[in-house]
Amino acid sequence: GRKFKLVTASFALMGRKPETIANYFRAANQLLEKGGHFMIVHPLNSFDRSLKKKFYKGLEQMGFKVLRDYQLDTQGGPIRYLELQRSGDVDKNADESLLKFAP
Repeated sequence: GRKFKLVTASFALMGRKPETIANYFRAANQLLEKGGHFMIVHPLNSFDRSLKKKFYKGLEQMGFKVLRDYQLDTQGGPIRYLELQRSGDVDKNADESLLKFAP
């Protein structure tokens, strides 16, 4: 199938279970060419900072490298911006529970 250089998701991961989030990352991985970018925007308050290292490890297992991760202040409140790069294929033994980013 056709591969893309950029895939975006806005607020798509909010309130989702880790296995659902894993499916989003699998789909993005399949859509992107190697080196392609996946940009995600979601509310800052939906992310628990204590889970950040585990979440990053889960992203690696989904075939992504974190390029940027920062907060943007908007009129609607602070949002989190993640820019990921597809670095490889999804690990067949990926631990989906690592993709939990809220308690």
